[in-house]
Amino acid sequence: MLEYPHSIATRIVWLDPLEGTARELLADAEAQPKDDDPKKKQAARFLTQVLAKAARPHTEIEELAVKEGISRRTLRRASEGMVEKKPNGFGGSWTWTLI
Repeated sequence: MLEYPHSIATRIVWLDPLEGTARELLADAEAQPKDDDPKKKQAARFLTQVLAKAARPHTEIEELAVKEGISRRTLRRASEGMVEKKPNGFGGSWTWTLI
């Protein structure tokens, strides 16, 4: 017999960790999605080219993106749904690969 018959159980399902500062993550969450965002399209093309042959460390990808004039925030937005992100041990580095 239940001790608290009117209680409702809740559970938390953890997903992948988010990358970025609190300010960047909040800005992304509050931003209105644009279907026709040329910067995001440029970043998606960049990711497709950079990750075409093999997975790479995200720090290397971000450095290359900045040299191409793509911000880290735009790169992260473009990576959603097209890049798998895996941690490399406990050092805080991540490897990105195309899905």
